Amino acid sequence: MPRIQVYIVSLSLSSIQEDTYLLMLSPTGRDRILPIVLDYGETQPILTQMDLGEEPFPFTDAVMYEMASDYGVRVTEVAIEYFSEGLFEATVRVERDGNVHTYPARLSDAISLSMRAACPIYVESGVMDAAGVDSRLLLQDNLAGDISEPADGETGRETNSQVLLDSIALMMASKNPEDWVSKCSDEVLSFCLGQAIAQEQFEIASVIRDEQARRKAAGASGEKEAGID
Repeated sequence: MPRIQVYIVSLSLSSIQEDTYLLMLSPTGRDRILPIVLDYGETQPILTQMDLGEEPFPFTDAVMYEMASDYGVRVTEVAIEYFSEGLFEATVRVERDGNVHTYPARLSDAISLSMRAACPIYVESGVMDAAGVDSRLLLQDNLAGDISEPADGETGRETNSQVLLDSIALMMASKNPEDWVSKCSDEVLSFCLGQAIAQEQFEIASVIRDEQARRKAAGASGEKEAGID
């Protein structure tokens, strides 16, 4: 299956879920973005590579890299090869004296290891198709604007690209989509519904439709009570 080389675009705190980070990978040109949800512990080795965190003790990937280097083993590439039910599976490829071996690894360890070894990161095209986002869609319908400052008595519209990617990543990673749909704005839900259908995540699409129907019914009920025809 074809593979796509990707680069780290950013690593930032989730704007929706506490103690969660959003890692974004993208190929050159950034026509597609792969958003990945990581917890606090998983991000620390990556943040240290970005000079954004401290390393109070050697992380697993640091130990792996030092051991490999001491024995003449070279880390040549990292690949994200599988995605299912919100989980990504990665592999690390190493080489010594012409012999090549591939080992399964936790995604966050693999990413951090690739940064230490300065080796490329690849994503299987099937994984990008299943979990990636067409970045051009983020520019439609003003969805890439900044979060607006709310006026008195109003709330800001969460329609910027960061929130959208955040929502999609949480949608793909969640084993209980009901946990996050209630936190999303109507605009974000509509966008995520399209993504869920495109990626054949029909169970998630059903949850989003149920939430949209609930909001529509609640709105109609409120109008009726207010005497609005």
